[in-house]
Amino acid sequence: MPGWQSEHIAPELRRCTMRPLVSMYVTKRKVRMQPVIVVVDNDEPFRDLLVDLLSDEGYRVVTAMTRGEAIETIRQERPALVILDLRMEAPDSGLQIIRTVRDNPLTATLPLLLCSADVTGIAAHAPFLEEHHVLALNKPFDLNHLLELICQLVALFDASDAQGA
Repeated sequence: MPGWQSEHIAPELRRCTMRPLVSMYVTKRKVRMQPVIVVVDNDEPFRDLLVDLLSDEGYRVVTAMTRGEAIETIRQERPALVILDLRMEAPDSGLQIIRTVRDNPLTATLPLLLCSADVTGIAAHAPFLEEHHVLALNKPFDLNHLLELICQLVALFDASDAQGA
């Protein structure tokens, strides 16, 4: 539509991640499923919060509690994004997952978002996170900010996935 601007949309609908009407959509002769997000955290209330929030936003969410579950889930699901904690069954579980994901050519470009209450740990590992292209958020965080980041990361992944296809 010529002259169409996002300002013409009501503010509550201008969100980057709008709830889809169906779980599949068609783009250029491709049928695409809902974007999959893997949430890796040993904190059940936090996992449940993200499952509810992201499901309401139209994502399919799969969870894992440990490094081993996370690696297997990522391998099986081929997600558009992984949200993970720094500390789980071991203090460096999140870092081990990041290394494993980045070392695998099939997942090396997968967007990773670290969400942790360990502010000191995030600061201490900032060079590692930067080197491995991992965004980090300190818990607690604003849910709207989280949704904006997720939307941007999934969109980047979709764009890079489309170029690779």
